[in-house]
Formats: sequence, C-alpha cells, structure tokens
Amino acid sequence: QRTMENIRTLLQKDRWDAVISGMESLLLLTDDSSYYNANHSRDHKHYIMTEAAKAVLQDGIWQDVKECIFSLVFSQDNNEDNDNEIAKIKNLALQILANCLSVTVNNSGSQFVLIHSENRDEWRGILLTLTGLMKNEMTQDNNAQDIYQAARCIKHLLQLSEEMKIFAVHLEVTKNVTKYHSSYNERYQCKHVLLHDVSGDIIGLLGESM
Repeated sequence: QRTMENIRTLLQKDRWDAVISGMESLLLLTDDSSYYNANHSRDHKHYIMTEAAKAVLQDGIWQDVKECIFSLVFSQDNNEDNDNEIAKIKNLALQILANCLSVTVNNSGSQFVLIHSENRDEWRGILLTLTGLMKNEMTQDNNAQDIYQAARCIKHLLQLSEEMKIFAVHLEVTKNVTKYHSSYNERYQCKHVLLHDVSGDIIGLLGESM
C-alpha cells in the first residue's frame, strides 16, 4: 500500500519527471512477463502485482490512479511544446493498461470480473480508442510502440470478454490489424515482430467469434 501511495503522489505532481517516475514504478509493479514464465506459485509478489492491476482497472480507493491512466489512454493531446514527454507518458499509460490486463488474464484463479453492466460503456470506449490507434500508420518508433501496446490491450480484452469480441467484430478490428500481420515484412520492414505476432493472436481470437 505504501508503494501505491508513493505512485499516487508522483502522478499528482505538476512536473513531467515526477509523473513519468510514478508511471515507471507502476509499470514495474504490474510487469508479469518474468513472473509467469518462471511458473511461480502465489506469493507476496503475486499479491502485490494483482492488487496493482486491480487499482488501475477497477473503481476503488485508488480511483485517481485509474483515472490518470485511463485519461492518458483516451487523450488526443498533441501539445508540441512537450511532445517528447507527452509521447512517453502516453506510451507508458498504454503499457500499464496492457500489463494490468495481462495480469488479469493470467490470474485464472481470481474471482475478479473485469467487465460488467456498470462499466461496460467505459470498456467499449477503451476498445474504440485502441482500435483508433491501430488505424494509424507507423511513422516513427514511438508511434510503433503505441500501436503495439494498443494491440496487446485489445488481445487481452478479447481474452477476458466475449462481449468485447462481439464489439470488436462490429468495429472491424480484424480489418485494422491484418496489415500488421500480413505485410509487416514488406511495408514495415519487420520493425516490430511482436506486433505481427499479437495481431495474429487478435485475428485468431476474433475468428473464434465469427
């Protein structure tokens, strides 16, 4: 809890460096890549990681942390005076959201239900925003990272909710990700193999609901 308090304090600061530091701490706290690959059993680290993911994904005592991450994911801010900072913070928010959704997917024993009647519209808005990011052309490294993290988020949302699959079909998500799966060798010069792989996973998940 003390770590989350520190993160919240940093996110509320007016300085870019403080906000970035808070987000990097939250990113580290929710990174499950090495944890699950090592087949760890439930332990203190697992508890902290799961609680941090819940803090970002659901309403509760860390509401301001959730609202910070969600507002940055939704943000269309293009303030040229702080371009680098905004681009970095936006990508960190997408990474954190993707990490938290991944923790939820992998935490198969949890009774935590992410999407329900009270927050359905909020998550539809998230999926709509992420799909919009997938429509963008890859023009630079930051942009490519945003598209990849958006794809990670979409994949995990589809794994968590049949309703999100149906909505994704309505949004023609497959159409938007196919270009990253089928032509990454030619047009994107294999810059992001991971994006190619996640795009293939999304196409497979949506194929199951067609």
